[in-house]
Amino acid sequence: MGESKGRILAVDYGLKKVGLAITDPDQSIVFPREVLTRISDENLAENLTRYILENSIAFLVIGMPFHEDQTENSMTLHVKKFIGILEKSISIPVFTQNENFTSGEAEMILEELGMTPAEQRKHRDVLSAMIILRSFCYNRSP
Repeated sequence: MGESKGRILAVDYGLKKVGLAITDPDQSIVFPREVLTRISDENLAENLTRYILENSIAFLVIGMPFHEDQTENSMTLHVKKFIGILEKSISIPVFTQNENFTSGEAEMILEELGMTPAEQRKHRDVLSAMIILRSFCYNRSP
């Protein structure tokens, strides 16, 4: 899927919950991982740094939110601030991927699967991370 091989970790950043998804080493399959509870950006950076080391992550993709017209919104600033904190503790490349409509797409998929609203809330963040990662990998394909 790209020039660089190795696992890619995708992050769907939220102020309360953070969804994670990962690829296989050949970057051909995307897997759901988990939802982390965000206590603070510093705590989240520590948890992701540990996760990156434990799972031999080659690089990181973080969903970047924008308004529909592609201008920055308040969450864009939160994500940029978090990336700055995270980059101080990791040595792998960090990329961003436009995450517009990923939550809506995730909700639609979960609804089509017949999940209740409570079940959808439980899985939405991980599925959003998977969609971010799928889009990133697709955009890198030759």
